[in-house]
Amino acid sequence: MAPFEDPELPLPRVLHVTPAGQLLVSGWLSGTIIQVDSEGKRLATLTTKSNEVCKPLSVCYSRHTSPIFVGQEENDKILVFRVE
Repeated sequence: MAPFEDPELPLPRVLHVTPAGQLLVSGWLSGTIIQVDSEGKRLATLTTKSNEVCKPLSVCYSRHTSPIFVGQEENDKILVFRVE
């Protein structure tokens, strides 16, 4: 276990562990989703409010098709982001 804090993630709400053991963490107010390794090191910023993410409530990564699915609180859209 490793502690992790990030100023871009006020009110972190959703966590998803990928098959590779990485963590996807979403900030409810910021709309930011970041990727963190198993040692607590930030790897990447995957989304922000500029990607139209608003109050994410669910995050899921599919290793079979490689997108990240994001459900949101204030609308009925499921966003799909391709990961390179």
